[in-house]
Amino acid sequence: HLKNETEIAGVRSACRLASQILEAVCQAAVAGVTTDELDRLAQRLHMEAGAIAAPLHYGTPPFPKSICTSINEVICHGIPCERSLVKGDILNIDVTSILGGYFGDCSKMVCVGSVSEERAKVVAVSYECLMRSIQILKPDLPIFAIGEEITRYAHSQGCSVVNQFVGHGVGIAFHEEPQIPHHRNKNAIPLAPGMIFTIAPMIN
Repeated sequence: HLKNETEIAGVRSACRLASQILEAVCQAAVAGVTTDELDRLAQRLHMEAGAIAAPLHYGTPPFPKSICTSINEVICHGIPCERSLVKGDILNIDVTSILGGYFGDCSKMVCVGSVSEERAKVVAVSYECLMRSIQILKPDLPIFAIGEEITRYAHSQGCSVVNQFVGHGVGIAFHEEPQIPHHRNKNAIPLAPGMIFTIAPMIN
């Protein structure tokens, strides 16, 4: 679904809110805090903004929480629980907000205190993969170029790319076409003005 200007404005507002909630939750993600507490903070911030947390009750079976908190080796879709964060953890926090019927989706890595060299590397390589793949985006670029850029850089750093999960279109629904693979692939669909999608490199 190629978005028109009205839809783009709505998605932009939802994304802005999601990023503000994400930033607040990341600030709260310190040693001794449970991921359940982070989830409750996100729930409260959504309510105060008149927004809905998209993950809550999503899917089959229904997702039980408002955000995803994926700690250490958990690559994505981690469920908040009573586990307290400890120094040395790395944590991905994923926030998707519905505001005025539009979806905004973003995530961020948090390092709790000082982390091992290996964990710091995974975080840094993931971020660099994201930035490099954003820089090449333009109309008519085939989708496979995104995965190619991510894979090339990850492999150059001695890392691998998860191929079981993909980025996706977003805005009018939580998950839309097209899928955006982060690994090498053959998806030659060209990018077009009005496309809105996530890029979420998952790096081991």
